Amino acid sequence: MNKKIPTLIDVANKCNLSVATVSRALSGPGYVSEKSKERVLAEAKKLGYSINLNAMGLRKSASRTLGLIVEDITVLDFAIFADSVCRTASENGYKVIVCVANEDVDLEADSINLLISSRVDGIIAIPTVWNSELWKNAIEHKIKLQFVDRNLPELKNVPVIMSDHKNAGAQAANYFIEKKFKKVVYLLPNLIHSGQLLKDGIVDAYKKSPVTLNRDQIMVLSEHRTPDMHLILDDLAQKKVDAIFCGSYVIANSMLKELMKGESAPRRRFSNLVYTDRSWIGGASPEVTILDNDFEKLGRLSVMNLLRDLSDGKQSTSKSVASIQKFRPIFLRKDTF
Repeated sequence: MNKKIPTLIDVANKCNLSVATVSRALSGPGYVSEKSKERVLAEAKKLGYSINLNAMGLRKSASRTLGLIVEDITVLDFAIFADSVCRTASENGYKVIVCVANEDVDLEADSINLLISSRVDGIIAIPTVWNSELWKNAIEHKIKLQFVDRNLPELKNVPVIMSDHKNAGAQAANYFIEKKFKKVVYLLPNLIHSGQLLKDGIVDAYKKSPVTLNRDQIMVLSEHRTPDMHLILDDLAQKKVDAIFCGSYVIANSMLKELMKGESAPRRRFSNLVYTDRSWIGGASPEVTILDNDFEKLGRLSVMNLLRDLSDGKQSTSKSVASIQKFRPIFLRKDTF
């Protein structure tokens, strides 16, 4: 026999209180004495009663549910970001519907439509540049938006938390200048803002130094151009570069996959590499750097900004720069392992 699912009435009967009082004790609004609230919570837990947040949300015109559209969640940093968003939301009484878009225009479109139909209160997203009309549709449905690391020209009023890309680019360039590397190649993403800001930081750093930056040292890559990575690496190997800078995790992962192919010419020329979690091990040259964000902090800030907008009842138009991005040198060296 299936066990009966406990109801609000069951909790009220156990506590010898009215259903209205029990409802106030469980959902928050309205006065209930601390003694009664403690008794209600204890009986609800004992009976295994759980609040129907969706039903409560419909009555209040709020679902207490957020949507998250994130990139490749198999990448550790995006997994940390998603986990931070979910934990911070949960701590504030919200559920999260997580959608993985993988920088794919159709997957992102499906995700936006799903979250609109799910009546989420707000959406946190690292947006692509192709679905502006759908984002406008979300706004028309009174859904608050919080973009992370990118903004869209057509949606200037959507708040954005931006990493300090320009400073990150300058840090990387200064590092290489101080190390006296002469053949450094910067692989930058063709994203509207992050790629350009990285480039601005790199160029500014070289302008302030005695070292000349040549045009061919900066390569702007499409983040979807993975089939060409073997050609890029082969070209860099022939040029015998001293160091490589990867301006995004998509580029770094694409390079990694190519280097890990056993018989590829780039791998032979760059020596054997092993990738473990977030570190590169082995090899002799070149030195590789990638960008490093505090993704846990980025997720927490995104949720708190969005919840502030929800509590204010209006869409914020703020654009904040979080100084949490820096470059991280990854040394390729000959180790015994």
